[in-house]
Amino acid sequence: MKWIAASPFVRLISLALAGAGSILANANAAIATPWEKLPDGRVIIQVKNVRLAFPADAADANDIEFTDRYQLKSRMSLKEIIAEPDLAQKLFSDARLVYVKIPNLMERKGLYLGQFPRSDFPSFSASLVIGEGAQAGCEYAAARSARLSADLAPDDARIKATGWAEFETSKHPLSLTYVRPDASHPDFFPGISCDYFNFCGSDKCVGADASIAFQFSGRIIKQEDWRGFEVKVYQLFEYLLIDQMK
Repeated sequence: MKWIAASPFVRLISLALAGAGSILANANAAIATPWEKLPDGRVIIQVKNVRLAFPADAADANDIEFTDRYQLKSRMSLKEIIAEPDLAQKLFSDARLVYVKIPNLMERKGLYLGQFPRSDFPSFSASLVIGEGAQAGCEYAAARSARLSADLAPDDARIKATGWAEFETSKHPLSLTYVRPDASHPDFFPGISCDYFNFCGSDKCVGADASIAFQFSGRIIKQEDWRGFEVKVYQLFEYLLIDQMK
C-alpha cells in the first residue's frame, strides 16, 4: 500500500483529477443565472419578494446602490448587480433589510433612469427599503399624517393657497409636517416633512415588506409645485416597481 501511495503514476492521476474538479467548480461559479428582462429591455431585479425594473444601460448604473442596512460594507452598484446576479442574490438573501438609493445627479448625461428628464427632478433622490422592518417608519408617518389631515375641513383657514396645511411636529430638532385634506388618496404620499434646512421628503408603505421614499430641497422645489411634483414621483416609482404600485 505504501508503494501505491508513493507511486508517481498515482500522484499524477490524483493531480489531474483535482485539477479537473477545480476547473469544473470554477466553470460552475462562472455560470450565473441571468436576470429576466421586460419587453422594453429593462432588467428585473428580484430583491426578496419585490421586483424592481431598471434599464440595463442607464447612466445612473454606477450611482444606484444596494446596501445591507445592518452591514454597510455589503453593498453593490446597479452595474455590479446586473453583471453579477449570483453575488447580488447572496447579498439580498443574507441581508435582513436592503436599502436601495437612487439619486438623480444633474450632471449625468441622458435621462434619469433612462426614462425621465433630469430637470423634472432637481435636488432629488429616491430610495426603497425592502425586508424585515421596512415599514416601521412609513407606518408611523402615515398614522401621523392621517391624524393631522383628519382635523382639517376643506375650507380650513390653516390650509394655505398652495393646498397644504403646516404643523410643527417637533421643536428640537425642528420638523414641519405638511398635509392636505385629500391625503388618503391612493396615488399620493401621506404628507411631506421638512427640517430646519428646508430639506424635505416623504415615505410610503408598499406591499408587505417594503417602503418607498423621496427627498428634495424645499428651496428648489417650492410648495406651490409640490402637488404636481408628487405625481411625477409616483409615476417614477410605478416605473421602478413592477407589482407594488398597482
